[in-house]
Amino acid sequence: MPFETFRRYQRPMLAVFALMAMFAFVVSDSLMNYLGSRPSGVNNDEVIAKIHGLDVKASQIGEMANQRAFANDFVTKVLSLKLATAQIGLPVPQSIFGPTDDRSIVDALILEKEADRLGIPIDTESTKTWLREAPVQILLQSLGLAGSEVTMRTFRDRIGAVTTADLDATYQTFFTTRIPDATLLNAIGNQLRLLQVRTLGGATEVSPLDVYEDFKSEAETVSINAVAFPVDAYLAKAGEPSDADLKALYEKGSQIEPNRTVAAPAFKIPRRVQVEAVSADTNSIVAKLTAKMTDEKVKEAYESRKEADFSLPPLTPEERLKLSPLPQDLFAGDAESKLTPKSAADAQTPPAPAEGPRFRPLDEVRSSLVEELAREQAREEIDQKFSQVREEVMNPFADRILAVEEDNEAARDEGQPGNKPLPVYDSKPLVDTVKKLELTYEKTGLISKEEATAPDAVLALGAIADARLGTEIGDLGENFTTEIFADTFKSFDATSFTTIIGRRYSIWKIADEPARVPTFDEAKPSVVAYWKLEKARAMAQKAAQEFADKATKNAGGLKVESSTAKLNLIVTAPTAKVATGISGLPSRENQFAELSEPGKALMDAAFNLTDKQVIVQPNATTNTYYVMSLGARKTVTPEQLYGPTGPFLRLVRSAMADSEMEGRESWMKELRKKAGLNEDWIPPSERDNKSKKKS
Repeated sequence: MPFETFRRYQRPMLAVFALMAMFAFVVSDSLMNYLGSRPSGVNNDEVIAKIHGLDVKASQIGEMANQRAFANDFVTKVLSLKLATAQIGLPVPQSIFGPTDDRSIVDALILEKEADRLGIPIDTESTKTWLREAPVQILLQSLGLAGSEVTMRTFRDRIGAVTTADLDATYQTFFTTRIPDATLLNAIGNQLRLLQVRTLGGATEVSPLDVYEDFKSEAETVSINAVAFPVDAYLAKAGEPSDADLKALYEKGSQIEPNRTVAAPAFKIPRRVQVEAVSADTNSIVAKLTAKMTDEKVKEAYESRKEADFSLPPLTPEERLKLSPLPQDLFAGDAESKLTPKSAADAQTPPAPAEGPRFRPLDEVRSSLVEELAREQAREEIDQKFSQVREEVMNPFADRILAVEEDNEAARDEGQPGNKPLPVYDSKPLVDTVKKLELTYEKTGLISKEEATAPDAVLALGAIADARLGTEIGDLGENFTTEIFADTFKSFDATSFTTIIGRRYSIWKIADEPARVPTFDEAKPSVVAYWKLEKARAMAQKAAQEFADKATKNAGGLKVESSTAKLNLIVTAPTAKVATGISGLPSRENQFAELSEPGKALMDAAFNLTDKQVIVQPNATTNTYYVMSLGARKTVTPEQLYGPTGPFLRLVRSAMADSEMEGRESWMKELRKKAGLNEDWIPPSERDNKSKKKS
């Protein structure tokens, strides 16, 4: 049964599905986050943009963002309801009609103006039809399943069509106290017509050469020979800077935050946060529970679930005949074989299958059922322990914080200072509780977003760096290292995360230091280090170029020259420029695994290498200069693309999809220009970076 396989392997599958959905849809900020970031009131109704000669004010932006947020939320809730009813755990696309940031909402107002000009109305009946037919298709597309008719039909049959009753139930459950039904339907209808206008751009032309170039990117492989010149090896020769050098360098970079891929002076101390984490290894708990699972428990679960999960379709007459050549009721009137005595041949005839419901036997589904039961129990056990941690430690301290904040606010309302200090946090109660519950405790140091999102962050932070928002692998949301810097991640407010291998986390923020400009004396060690790094970079680059020049003159090339100079020669594995994405996921650019953070510029240079050419190229972080030459190139031919097993049709579909996206963006640019919006227009929220300040 297809869904038994899905049930058995749903967690790794859902991880893949979640990644598909992440690339298929842009996750927008919630309406409350959006509105919470903008001052309210007439005096704060700032002008955000000017389109068609008229000012677009914050109140208009908020109104359209409000409408879009409700429309997005309703469709998301409809899909969630359908999946819950079908007992399927799949990620649901969050922003079908688009994001709600200022830039996107200004585009929405431009599209609305164009829809009015074209005479596209808000059609209530068409909107209802769309709601009944489109959401499930959108879900399948977001999961990359819309390309297979069989798979799509299987999932569609399991999920079921959206009915009027589903729409009513969604509204009554989630929206009846928030927005009138007619207003909600009007909001969805308006957003739907904006989508229609957005798609009018069409696709740009796709040529056979475009398809062939895409084929080359993913099928042609290159191997290079490389010699590394690490910058650190030259630091000892960098010398010492003067105070004048340091002060000039400090002035140049004091207002700039560090960026590992930008070789520029940057000494501003970025915002840094510190978190505590409580975790449990789901897999180890599942293993223990599996070992303790009794036959009685398994049989009980099988009986209660077999009709929903393990039923088989009725046998067709042909199938019944294959199982037994005798009709089931042939000897119904002679059960004791008095009229028709049994012969030796009867022993070779299998009995006719029984009528009635058919189910997969317990022995066939036992392993997956035991795992499912163990995971359910493990989830309940972890939830109970995390709840106990929150109730005994986290919530009481958060309540103390809130009480002091409320006292201070009340005092300020009465004209008093209201500066009573907040309680000082102590980790010991949490550590003691975690130890008692046999959970794992860890605490990070103060980390910046740049440090947390670095490729080697897992080395510094451990497995927590790979945790994602949610309690199940199928719920994968933002990565931990991104989420902890979001406005929604509040101090002393526990949030659930999980890793792809099943470790569950409950994490809360205990410190949040805003970005600041350090004094010269405070930044001096960093300024000295950067000054030396720049000197070392220049020396590493010079040494690499001199080595490359010698290798160019040497008939044996880089291999011989590296051997003569007793330098380590790196030979990369054959690598394609682009890695083909699995169904529903876009392709991604490859990197040479043997090189340290090679980056796009180095990879492009490597793929453009010709025979006997030797070049110097730094890696993405400019901490290593590589001398490179071509090792081997495996070329492709048009015959491989157009042959019977070639990927021509797939690449054509991909190229057309890319072309359609380009066409829509070109159309949107045309509409912006028509509306009088400058190409270099930047929303105030992006320009002054205030919309994302910590509330």
